[in-house]
Amino acid sequence: MSRHRCGGAIISSNWIVTAAHCVRAMNAFGITVKAGSTTLSGRGQVVRAKQIIRHENYARWKSDSDIALIQVNPPLSFGSNVQPIDLADFSEDYEPGSKASVTGWGVFTRAGEISNYLREVAVPIISNDECMELYEGRDITERMLCAGYVGVGGRDACQGDSGGPLVLSGRLIGLVSWGIDCASPRYPGVYTRITALRSWINSKTGL
Repeated sequence: MSRHRCGGAIISSNWIVTAAHCVRAMNAFGITVKAGSTTLSGRGQVVRAKQIIRHENYARWKSDSDIALIQVNPPLSFGSNVQPIDLADFSEDYEPGSKASVTGWGVFTRAGEISNYLREVAVPIISNDECMELYEGRDITERMLCAGYVGVGGRDACQGDSGGPLVLSGRLIGLVSWGIDCASPRYPGVYTRITALRSWINSKTGL
């Protein structure tokens, strides 16, 4: 089984969107994308990366503009197990408390092992103002979106889920980006906000 690094979302037969930190300091050579399987050990379609485009303003130290595109070759073949996801509209906004779904093969605890099975969990959206208060002044920019069970914890994305999709009403609204701990009752997960970066995606892919 190839080494799992990150998740991503299919937005066309040629393009995958993921987090920039997943492909930081990497080139396309040697990167493969697997689609159409809910297990890491399953078959699915495996295609090679042709090109990686990281957001020009991505900065690791502040995790802003944490988005990248992977162009694959040959293109993915769409069928019952492989389909693109619609991108969130430019004008969309989200009510705090709305439940979005995040999926991935990440660990259950920080010291745990990557899951062989694709997992999904629903997490409530939190306003950026509340998120900034919880992170005690760390800059939560307009290109970020927060979600999690504040005061409760127990359900969240974690290591290995990075770059994976946050979905609401069938549209991609976020990508797993960063956080403190996993499933902490104090700190929600922070995601890359797709609506704020739709123009960038369009400028690179035409989508």
